[in-house]
Amino acid sequence: MNALSRLFWLLCILTIAHFAYIQVFILPTVLADSGGYVMLDTAITGYTAVEAKAFFQAIQASGNTSFAAFHAFDDRVFPMLYGLTLALALWIITDGWSKAIRIILVLVALTASVADYLENAKIIAMLEMDAAKIPKSLADAASTTTITKYTLIGISVGIIIVILTQRLIVNSMSKNKTKVDNG
Repeated sequence: MNALSRLFWLLCILTIAHFAYIQVFILPTVLADSGGYVMLDTAITGYTAVEAKAFFQAIQASGNTSFAAFHAFDDRVFPMLYGLTLALALWIITDGWSKAIRIILVLVALTASVADYLENAKIIAMLEMDAAKIPKSLADAASTTTITKYTLIGISVGIIIVILTQRLIVNSMSKNKTKVDNG
């Protein structure tokens, strides 16, 4: 196993562990503080300005400590972890492909992280405002960035799945051909 593969597995383990930490410890606390509203940046299909205002009104009524703490640390670390993990996975599994295509695929994964950071900046801006005065344009922009983030993550994961599936099929076919030839 080369250094890139070892780095990938380390990042993969850290990403999964951090995701599990967020799911087990952070999300339930934010859900309780928000009165049952899910975190906006987990809404894969986006959200409306009305939903954003309702979420932030509930968070502000509870003192918003859990959500603010999440955005102060966890939502700054996690995008980097998953972005690098996906990018490295794409780089490794496309070994032998043209460098230009490999770079484009890696940029898709890294752009998901950039979209996540832009989304977080918009969410932090809304968090720091009076919830009743959040402009529709800001909420809509944050929602669009959330959708963009999940779309790019989905594309990255989809590419990985397609490449690995194609390799599995090719390997399976070559093993069957070897059995028939030796049979």
